[in-house]
Amino acid sequence: MAIPRIDAMDVTIADNSSDIVLNQTEIVRLDGEVFVLEQRMDKTLQDDSNFVPSLDNTFDIGSGTLRYASIFSVMFQGTALTALYADVAEMYETGTQLPVGTFVGFGKEYEMEELTMERANMGFGVVATNPALKMNSGKDPKTHNYISICGRTPGRLKGSVKRGDYIVASDIPGVGQALSPHAIEIKPYLMMETVARALETDEDPGIKVVEVVIGRF
Repeated sequence: MAIPRIDAMDVTIADNSSDIVLNQTEIVRLDGEVFVLEQRMDKTLQDDSNFVPSLDNTFDIGSGTLRYASIFSVMFQGTALTALYADVAEMYETGTQLPVGTFVGFGKEYEMEELTMERANMGFGVVATNPALKMNSGKDPKTHNYISICGRTPGRLKGSVKRGDYIVASDIPGVGQALSPHAIEIKPYLMMETVARALETDEDPGIKVVEVVIGRF
């Protein structure tokens, strides 16, 4: 039987009856029919069965200069070498959606609630903006928020702040304020109320968003 040749740019396989195995030069359907490719295959393989390489840990999808835009999957198993965003976040129950940058702490009614001065020693993290890693993602986003627990992320602050300042609760729920390292030296017990440290300097006395780091002081 002669093997048909096809232009790789026009390849689309739609067949629900068999798996597809891909190697360097051929697409081999398990029912025996073979298509030989003359060049890279840039079209999508559309099939309701498995997409399996012929050799383990050998072939790539895309390259460093020719990349796919997005990959969507229910589960990914592999090794990620880089991340576009900065922080690690996990879903916690908050009862409602909170604004990004809100400082939170262990709550009375919910797992996490807006951080207040009355519960200043319960500080935990910040409502995430664009976390690099989202954990516990199966929770209801109407009643849960991603809370940054490690890394850099924007936080809502009141008053002047300098890089390196410690962030504690303010008199506005969910909004932090800065304490200088010197203030912490004078009153070491305030370290128990620290939820983050500032990565930026901003002399504006009002409420603003400032980059902070969570998890290591």
